[in-house]
Amino acid sequence: MAAFTSAAIKQNCAHSCDSNGGCLPLIYLWGAQKAGTTSLYSMMHDVGVCGGNTRYSGFAHWTKDIKETHYLVSVDVPSRSRYTATFLSHDCPCRCFVEATPDNLFVPPTAARLRFMMNQAEAVRAV
Repeated sequence: MAAFTSAAIKQNCAHSCDSNGGCLPLIYLWGAQKAGTTSLYSMMHDVGVCGGNTRYSGFAHWTKDIKETHYLVSVDVPSRSRYTATFLSHDCPCRCFVEATPDNLFVPPTAARLRFMMNQAEAVRAV
């Protein structure tokens, strides 16, 4: 995304949301710790982008609108319905979600888990 404006974000965030309101994020920030992912996420959050929640990530407490869901690194067999329940449309008015867990870069099967849950059109659009 070249410009972080509300219009640019909305244009690039036509998500696939299911009938339960679960959405698949199409923006992924995969970078090493201390590489600027938090700063980039903060800039995107300031114009309306939302994080996910920790419902299915094995955390003791449930939190929403966070940068790091840890879902893709905490499951052995990914579930599209559980992953999309991590990004709920009623939690984000613009329905523009970003997944920004730095550990996604370091856990080898993470990319394969994500691709397993996406259809071809979603895989092509994901940035």
